[in-house]
Amino acid sequence: MSLAQFKVLIFDVYGTLVDWESGIYNSLTPLVTDLGHQWSNLRRTIATPLCSARRAGSERKHRCARRDLQGFRGSNIYDLFRGRIRCRVQQQDRLPCAGNRVRSLARPLADLPDTIAALAKLSSLGLKLTVLSNVDRASFSHTRAALERGFVFDAVYTAEEIGSYKPDPHNLQYAVTQLQADYPALEREQILVVAQSLPHDHVPARALGLSSVWIDRPDAVTCLDGDGVPKSRTAKETFAGWRFRSLEDFADAVEMAKTKPS
Repeated sequence: MSLAQFKVLIFDVYGTLVDWESGIYNSLTPLVTDLGHQWSNLRRTIATPLCSARRAGSERKHRCARRDLQGFRGSNIYDLFRGRIRCRVQQQDRLPCAGNRVRSLARPLADLPDTIAALAKLSSLGLKLTVLSNVDRASFSHTRAALERGFVFDAVYTAEEIGSYKPDPHNLQYAVTQLQADYPALEREQILVVAQSLPHDHVPARALGLSSVWIDRPDAVTCLDGDGVPKSRTAKETFAGWRFRSLEDFADAVEMAKTKPS
């Protein structure tokens, strides 16, 4: 099997193309410091509840996208951390102020430094670039505007329109069905899933018999395991594709495969 055989890429966004962990971490670190409490492994402590919320969301059917699918907005972040703050912080009188601080957090998330150039390169190689994400279209529109520089996504599939959340296999199957309807000559063997999250993307890809590329971001601390299973074991049991440390490395490998003399 060669990377040259693929014609369509299905990307996860948050964690793969966009650094949501660092955005939330950088926003909440001053708050934790102000509360006067020291947490070990602060990045994991801050990011894990958000990944858990994504996983919990996948277990229920879509009811109201605008209400349920705003995992990166300040009010939702406050709800996620309220219980942890109350359990761990002794200065209870600081909580109202803390809540106001967290509710005000709605900073845009940064694309990872290699993302835009890598996407533009992949597009220039003739690949169709598509998105499958656990968000609503309104939320993704801001991210899309930031990412589309020198290329445009050929298709975007969101939980809002699908009616369920990854890792439900229905989401990935929905994307495949739509792609094959839009491109009748497209074979499943020509579709490649590109993602950082093992449980949300690679497990469904394997279940559906699709090839996948693991963008194993070295700084990522969440969405790497499944139901408490360690990352190393999860990777071994659920992932059988290519593995790259960055999207740039993946794009370079695709370019090499597609330009290699026959």
